[in-house]
Amino acid sequence: MACERHVCKGVLFVFAIVIVTTLDVLCQKCNHWHRRPFTPGKEIPLYIGAMFSSVEESTHIGAVESNLRPAIDIALADINNHPCVLRGYNLTLINKDTQCKPSMGMKSFFDMMNEERKKLAIFGGACTRTNELVAMAANFWHKVQLSYAENHPMFSSRDSKDMYQTFYRIVPGHRDQLQARIRFLHHFNWTKVGAIVQNDDSRHSLHMEAFTTAIERKHGVAILATHGFSSTKMNIKEGLKHLKAKDARIIIGEFNVSLAAAVFCEAYSQKLYGPEYVWIIPGYHQDYWWLSKNDQIPCSRFQLRKALEGHFALRFTVIRSDTTKIWSDKTATEYDAEYRAKCKPPHCQYSKYHGYVYDGLWTIAQAAENLITTMMMRGKHFNPEQDLLDSDRNVMGAWKLALMEAIDSLEFEGVTGKVRFYQNERLGRIRIINLTLPLENTTGQKITVPRLLTRSKKSSFVATSIIQCFI
Repeated sequence: MACERHVCKGVLFVFAIVIVTTLDVLCQKCNHWHRRPFTPGKEIPLYIGAMFSSVEESTHIGAVESNLRPAIDIALADINNHPCVLRGYNLTLINKDTQCKPSMGMKSFFDMMNEERKKLAIFGGACTRTNELVAMAANFWHKVQLSYAENHPMFSSRDSKDMYQTFYRIVPGHRDQLQARIRFLHHFNWTKVGAIVQNDDSRHSLHMEAFTTAIERKHGVAILATHGFSSTKMNIKEGLKHLKAKDARIIIGEFNVSLAAAVFCEAYSQKLYGPEYVWIIPGYHQDYWWLSKNDQIPCSRFQLRKALEGHFALRFTVIRSDTTKIWSDKTATEYDAEYRAKCKPPHCQYSKYHGYVYDGLWTIAQAAENLITTMMMRGKHFNPEQDLLDSDRNVMGAWKLALMEAIDSLEFEGVTGKVRFYQNERLGRIRIINLTLPLENTTGQKITVPRLLTRSKKSSFVATSIIQCFI
């Protein structure tokens, strides 16, 4: 972690990001500079502005606040009771319900900025329309925002550095998904592909555009044909006919889960399935979506299962499966069991984002710990009410840069895998799911086959395994 100074006019203190010696996993001993004097029971509140929603988007099923509350409570308890992290402070969330509405998101943000309780950072949210506006505003207010669910590719576009400079996301996003597909193609030496994309949803069209551009220009993979369709003009039949005419045997699909059944029903009708075809599609976290009743398509569930058999889906890992101990001296499995014990229907449903909420709060806590420790080593005691003055743009500009560098320099083990960032993006784990019909006398469990792909320096996409998921 490089040591760098930021000198701003009117700023009475200088930030430096320094290497903080890694504590042992059990944290039985703290380094001497962590032993900040404080009176138990009189910890200083360290406020984080949180944006959770009581309403969920169709693209972020499970991200409502009630499903994530157990993860929030566990994370805050683990952080605030830790002997080596934020000693003398109490990490506290001030939540605002955005209701997945841009107007409510902006009102929530400005309400938080106008409160007397000064916020170190913004945590959330899950709704893209809200995140887009808040991320632009947060940049001008010099506030770092960390989302626990956002994976829209626009936040990693060419313009994103200017528009969303302070926006981070803990969930693996566009970059890891793109690298996963490319390496998957290379592994099987597939050099010709076809593509079908839902072009009225930028979440899918931008991802497909980046993917096809990358594989043609940099990876020597030919695009035999590309077809776009919309949710209103369901011209899927013509598109698949075109792909079939071009003899596309490897087909890349990018479309919403609500349209997936229609696509594979048409694939069944045109016999674009079986051992001579491979589909690679998004890994929808909505389990067994092909079993959902849909009166708009003429295919039976059995026909959809036949069309899906043998194909692959890529999605981010929900919880790591190894026995690595995280900072709170527990394994991911132990944390997951703790979350499940606290998340009881009907008020709470298991969420694919709960591990990212937990790791996201630890990200903010560890970044803040590094900054506070650095200040203490330079003879200054951190007081949020004095040091986080929104009225002094020079001070807040320095804090923004320092906090961003602290996040960029982090590397620690979380419940969703190793946590580290590159260009504001989490370098995370992508899981490859092989959809297959069960053999006779088998049950529907998932089984693991050997490691396929490994990480690179700038993209820590890891496919620790291919999971065979019986359909």
